[in-house]
Amino acid sequence: MATMAILMVIGLAGCGTQAPGDPQPAAAPQYPDFLGPKIVSKLAYLDSLRTIDPCGYLDPAALDRIARPASIGADGEYNSCTAAFGTEVGPKRIAKVEFDMGMINQPGFGTPVDVNGTTIRVADAGGEFCSAHLQFDDQQAVAIRVFTAPLAPRTDLCPEAVDIATASIPLLGTRPSRAGSTHAHIDTQLSRLDACDVLQTLSQGHPDLDAGGLNPWGCWFRLDRFDESTQQQIAFLRATDSHIGKGMSGDELTEIGGFPAKYLAGTGRYSASCELMVGVDAQRRTKREQITGPDIDIELIRINTTGGGCDNAEATATELVRLYKLLG
Repeated sequence: MATMAILMVIGLAGCGTQAPGDPQPAAAPQYPDFLGPKIVSKLAYLDSLRTIDPCGYLDPAALDRIARPASIGADGEYNSCTAAFGTEVGPKRIAKVEFDMGMINQPGFGTPVDVNGTTIRVADAGGEFCSAHLQFDDQQAVAIRVFTAPLAPRTDLCPEAVDIATASIPLLGTRPSRAGSTHAHIDTQLSRLDACDVLQTLSQGHPDLDAGGLNPWGCWFRLDRFDESTQQQIAFLRATDSHIGKGMSGDELTEIGGFPAKYLAGTGRYSASCELMVGVDAQRRTKREQITGPDIDIELIRINTTGGGCDNAEATATELVRLYKLLG
């Protein structure tokens, strides 16, 4: 009986081991392969754009026809570039020129202007600014916007917008590199982060998600493609630290992974929504300095959720901050 018991133990132990010749269990698929070919294709498109410096599509000579810019670089979302003149210039009191990626022009949008076979679609915003849109590729358009200074008299800025857009046409076939760019705040740690990488963690238990969008420096996704309440929008920004300081009623200050953050929960019919900002390179300042001192431009992660409240936004922010730190 003792011998039989020993043999049974050996036999059971053998059931839990794998012989050297047996097939090995398949490794779990990693991001983005587990998302399926359609989403992988959309994310690959974003990957191909993330290395681009949008400032490289603004022709310096065309800008100089207005005035020599005081600065050219990131200002706002990272899919844009701003050439700022520092002060209003010329009789039209022009303040800045912006280049924005990620547009989709609706049929019939703007006034078409033909330039040697290329269509520029022009739209005047009441004299405050004028935008000139160009098709970038088969998925998106880009916009060049010329702005007057705040409180300046309204004027026709479309000739300048069309002139700069015309100079951008031959540049759209190039890929100006974000890495090593000399433009301000373009080649940064945050600009290299793939925001959709959070789906490696967040997608668990959600086999029917959708993701993509047109912003390589952010991510749009729904954990359930048919449920708008599972939608989230991530964007990276270069903006003032007032976005993470105490502001309007309802703002809540917190920390995410050691970085200062602020969230604003939705109210009423939007009570399930939330906007959360994280300042990933924010300088530490005392409360008094935050109130009395000048704003500081910093890098920010912005997360907007349509459902699940700020708990969902915080979970996404926590994972994004973890991924951000891995790049450092």
